[in-house]
Amino acid sequence: MVALGLLITHVLAHGSIGAWDHHVSLWFDRHRSAHWNRITGDITDIADKFEIAGVAAVLTIVLLFRRWGRHAFLLLAGIAIELSVFLAANAIVARPRPAVIHLGGTPSTYSFPSGHTAATFALYGGIALIVAVATSRWWARVLMWTFAFALTAAVGLSRVYRGEHYPSDVISGFLLGVGSLMAAVFIIRVVGVSR
Repeated sequence: MVALGLLITHVLAHGSIGAWDHHVSLWFDRHRSAHWNRITGDITDIADKFEIAGVAAVLTIVLLFRRWGRHAFLLLAGIAIELSVFLAANAIVARPRPAVIHLGGTPSTYSFPSGHTAATFALYGGIALIVAVATSRWWARVLMWTFAFALTAAVGLSRVYRGEHYPSDVISGFLLGVGSLMAAVFIIRVVGVSR
């Protein structure tokens, strides 16, 4: 993630990807409305740290109550990996946020990667993974994966709309969320084999 961030900020930012990033940020800045400001604010709130932590805590308690410790560990490990990689990459890359008007409160962190996007997929993608393992009903699996991807896309789009991130930050945040879940699954499998 650090290598990707340095590549984007020091190499690709001076080419077509950087021009695209700036163009999209400026386009959203010019085409804002009170209606979409409110909607994107609500979507952003879904992915704030307290909301993500609250949903994760409630689900962990429910999973532990049902004696699904591995499933609970998947959620906690995925979110912990996402958070630690996000904080490290964010501090090292230190990409400034887009030079547009920011709507709402701007976090004290930098722009790369989008932590809201990464945390959303780490949590809701993790839930989708648990649903996929827990049930053989195809419609439940499809519904949960669709929800996880749609919510992640909505959060990412809202972060760009509100001037907090470039599109490449959001794409990188999604990749971080996917990678965090993959790492959590890998840890669970390695622990299972070692036992």
